[in-house]
Amino acid sequence: VFSALQGDFAATGKRVIGISKDSVRSHDQFVAKQALTEPLLSDEDDFISESFGAWKEKKMYSKLFGHRASTFLINGAGQIVQEWRKVKVLGHGEAVLQAV
Repeated sequence: VFSALQGDFAATGKRVIGISKDSVRSHDQFVAKQALTEPLLSDEDDFISESFGAWKEKKMYSKLFGHRASTFLINGAGQIVQEWRKVKVLGHGEAVLQAV
């Protein structure tokens, strides 16, 4: 989603960075397979996920905890200026670009 819009984000002077719980090795394989152009960082200890409230209780077969797909627009001072929770892929990159 974001890789296809990399040039548009670059034109605004903004960067897209992905973060997930997966290992660096797993990310390297995923980046290669999906031809991603943005950096993908590892949060194996869930520090970032918990800090941003992207780690939540999920109710499936029993109560579990898991990651909630979320996007955050952060300004130069490190403040969250907009957030998207329960992200749906279709049109999401364009919505974030519009907000930028």
